Amino acid sequence: MASAWKYDVNANLKSGSESTEDATGVSSDIQLKGDVGAMADFVAETLTFGRDKSDKMKLSYQKKIGEGLLSSSVLGYWTMSEDGKTITMMEWDKKAGKEKDPVKYTIVELTDDKLVLMKEGEDTKKIYKKK
Repeated sequence: MASAWKYDVNANLKSGSESTEDATGVSSDIQLKGDVGAMADFVAETLTFGRDKSDKMKLSYQKKIGEGLLSSSVLGYWTMSEDGKTITMMEWDKKAGKEKDPVKYTIVELTDDKLVLMKEGEDTKKIYKKK
């Protein structure tokens, strides 16, 4: 987990089209390529997990949207369940000066190059590739 993970736009499109195909029988193979693919990749979310710089006992993360000067990011803390199947992310709200309500994600798949998360209460998977 202690890596940077980039939202994989094409893998998520493929996953969505496969679930549509299962439900409707209509197949499609949508992929973003060329300039459009580069733009989608540029604004895609990046999650970076690690230890907090000021308190090495805490696990922290950064969620960044976009790259360079046009990016925006949030910081927070995360914990993993004892069985290693769920992570809980607590985003820091700068304006309020406190943590937002925690959000739980099930780890559907974790390999050296791929991370698949599913937010609690939703059935849509978010696929990330190692950056």
